[in-house]
Amino acid sequence: MTQTSAPCIRVLYLDDCDIDHRLLDAYLKMDGSRQYQLTPCLTLDQARAAMASNSFDALIIDNRMPPFTSYHEPYRRLKSDTGFQGATLVVSADVSAQELAEDQRLDHEIVLDKADLLTAVRSGYLAQVLTTHH
Repeated sequence: MTQTSAPCIRVLYLDDCDIDHRLLDAYLKMDGSRQYQLTPCLTLDQARAAMASNSFDALIIDNRMPPFTSYHEPYRRLKSDTGFQGATLVVSADVSAQELAEDQRLDHEIVLDKADLLTAVRSGYLAQVLTTHH
């Protein structure tokens, strides 16, 4: 597959699991219609530092970032500390969790089951979500 001239999507992926970083990176490389620049971060401090020195189109954040019990607190901190205004995708192994309910979301975040990431990339849904600001 050949890459098109579509702009590169700059994504920060905050997840405490390096295996998930590698999986998403492999999935994104399968998308022959888009280019991605993925910056993986294992901690909130790493994400904050990356956002302070780089511009991102989108944030992907794991729902459970230790020591927090949901994505709400790290997401709020990143937004307030960095002024991030891009699209946000919350990924979780359990999308039925109460904090992911639509009325509990902070900024119209999109929620996606981690098991559906490959399908989302292949269908073009992930690129659409990451380039749409709500």
